[in-house]
Amino acid sequence: MKRPRSPSRRDRASLKAFLGRSERPEDMLSYGEMHGFLFTIASAPELVPPSEWFHEVFGSEEPGFADQDEAQRIFTAVTGVYNDIVHQVLSGTADLPADCALRRDVMANFDDDAPVAAWCRGFRHGHFWLEESWNELLPEEMQDELAAIVFSLAFFSEKSIATAVIEDATAPDASVERLAEGLRAEFPQTMKAYARLGRILYEAGLAEEEEGLVPSTVEVVLGRNDPCLCGSGRKFKKCCGRSVH
Repeated sequence: MKRPRSPSRRDRASLKAFLGRSERPEDMLSYGEMHGFLFTIASAPELVPPSEWFHEVFGSEEPGFADQDEAQRIFTAVTGVYNDIVHQVLSGTADLPADCALRRDVMANFDDDAPVAAWCRGFRHGHFWLEESWNELLPEEMQDELAAIVFSLAFFSEKSIATAVIEDATAPDASVERLAEGLRAEFPQTMKAYARLGRILYEAGLAEEEEGLVPSTVEVVLGRNDPCLCGSGRKFKKCCGRSVH
């Protein structure tokens, strides 16, 4: 598979600066949020054209380009990032970008300025923006598995959500830190599982297969019947997974 031309380091720096401006529209995605959002677009079970998702990246107001040249550079850079992510999804190599990497101190990944927290917020926004497509195409028996994957990839988006999940867990020794350690270790594989599931559904749709005939080779990293990563020893669905839906 031929890899598309990636944005240059200079183009990425310009894009990061543009999306990080203090005067940017309130609903414009940050650089990290854009990466998480575009990952959901690239992994979606149906094709989402740029004419639809560009609006979600730049928000409801005018982006505030200085001139037409800047607009062209920014749009080209965003498209280049998207093409990079699509290549990773199609080649089975989906992973966090270097500038959205997880921090060594696992609890620091919840900080407002943590790159992965921004990525997770963008992922959460993108997945629920596309939720109707997933619900229409995903067999009912796999809904819980997808919910577990989404829970894992959105976990670091907001500490209050993670805390609420632990408070609702049945294990007395469950903790945000213990669960965060487990989810951080599984994060790369969970991304690949999400991308793989989306591609399987997309290809199944193209082939006009019967609803529900999803290949059995789909591997879910955190299924509802798997041991919970908080270390309680209980099944995920009877521990932290009770708060997934």
